[in-house]
Amino acid sequence: MKFFLDTADLAEIEEAASWGALAGVTTNPTLYARIGGKLDDFHNHIKRICDIVGPACPVSAESVAMTRDEIVRDGR
Repeated sequence: MKFFLDTADLAEIEEAASWGALAGVTTNPTLYARIGGKLDDFHNHIKRICDIVGPACPVSAESVAMTRDEIVRDGR
């Protein structure tokens, strides 16, 4: 069985990753705010999630940008 998490909580992600059953993570600024995160650190938090799950596990995160160019930059 594979699990997809909808969270920004690094401890939850680390635990699920340790089970070997994590198939993906979806997060967004609202979930990040619930754990006390600040918008100006959201990109770094997404990088930390990617480091935890590794390259084979997809991470879906909403952009916090307001313009087309910023959205493309966020995606990259």
